[in-house]
Amino acid sequence: AGQVVLTASHGALLGGDAASAIKYDVRACAFNDAGVGIENIGTSRLPALDQRQIAAVTVDCETARIGDARSMWQTGIISHANETATALRVVVGETLRTFAQKARQGTG
Repeated sequence: AGQVVLTASHGALLGGDAASAIKYDVRACAFNDAGVGIENIGTSRLPALDQRQIAAVTVDCETARIGDARSMWQTGIISHANETATALRVVVGETLRTFAQKARQGTG
């Protein structure tokens, strides 16, 4: 439960099923917003992860390649954060590295 997972996949909730947001209870996770899309589909995992108290963010697809975790880590800038992440003082516009550090520390 203490892991920080960087998926690089899109942040869309698959089939609208909250259980599919992430398989394991981790400390935090990050996705790519994939351009966000219609009805904010590219960030729809974030509220589902709030329900499990998992801090989650998306990075702006203009700052990192979709599907490339290394790109996310090196250049990703947070575009959206769920309430669990903002409770850790994660701020939109910060780097993904900053998010990972705050999540590991468990404080803002």
